[in-house]
Amino acid sequence: MRLFIALALALVLLAPVPPARAQQLEKVRVPLSLVTYNNLPFFLAQDKGYFRNAGLDVDFEPFNGSSTAQIPRLARGDVDIMPLAIGPPFFNQFAEGFNVKLIGALSATKKGWNDTTWLLVRQDDWDAKTIRVPKDLRGKIVDGVAPGSPIDFLALATIAAGGLTTNDVTYSNKFRDAPSWVGAMTNKAVDVLGAPEPFATALEQQHLAHKWLGISDIAPWFNETFIAASVPFARDHHDATVRFMRALLRAADEVRAANGRWTPEFVAAVAKYSQLPEATIRSIPGPANPGDGQINLASITRQEEFWHGRGLVTTVVPASQIVDFTVLHDVGTSAK
Repeated sequence: MRLFIALALALVLLAPVPPARAQQLEKVRVPLSLVTYNNLPFFLAQDKGYFRNAGLDVDFEPFNGSSTAQIPRLARGDVDIMPLAIGPPFFNQFAEGFNVKLIGALSATKKGWNDTTWLLVRQDDWDAKTIRVPKDLRGKIVDGVAPGSPIDFLALATIAAGGLTTNDVTYSNKFRDAPSWVGAMTNKAVDVLGAPEPFATALEQQHLAHKWLGISDIAPWFNETFIAASVPFARDHHDATVRFMRALLRAADEVRAANGRWTPEFVAAVAKYSQLPEATIRSIPGPANPGDGQINLASITRQEEFWHGRGLVTTVVPASQIVDFTVLHDVGTSAK
């Protein structure tokens, strides 16, 4: 009997002890467009273990289409944190009783970095030199993809930069995905349309279109993508939100350190999640500028006023009221 007890005790002592770090990871649900290449910091933070090292179990929930379509889910607390391109649906949510807040920024225009959003001229129009400056859009067929999107903003702002209105062009928002963009160019259904990377480069490589103007050419002040959080999650899991942002910004720092150039690691990460060939990724001039997390209130105000002036935003809400600065404040100046 004593031998049995001794053996049992030895087995207990020799059993592997769970590491002290193996505490319960905190779940964070993140809806994410995997083909949006400016989400590279998310991919890196996941693959390099930055989220997990921060005590987080980050679950990517892939979706197609506009990020603004996810706002109701975020407002209800069905998801927790996400990258978001702000537009009319975001600004109008406050009048509809929702209160999704921005907690940081992800991408912004910067000289020397490739734009995420482009206007493309159909190749035969470009070869004929009929379109070179915004005023050349008079009488042309222009498509801005989804209403209220950054592409729609770029198209409308370019028309305005030419001293024109949508009455001076044939304007639509009907070509909303890669197959329709290829068809529109092939069938000469449009003269100019907007597309995000990596599809803008792909259309150019197929000699269907020429990349004409990026968003930095028309609105160099534009802050395109923000990080938004559901109110319940930001309130009840503030520490986890801070740890999430710190991990994300650590990855963003690595992208910024490459000064707008691809590295093998960046290419592999985008290819893994987007399922696009690495050759396609490398053909894009470079990754998107991820910024340093800081929010440009002036950019938010200008975007809201732009859409309000076009009747798509009902009530103007001061930018300071739709940003929660407490997360960035607690992250500190360093993302390390």
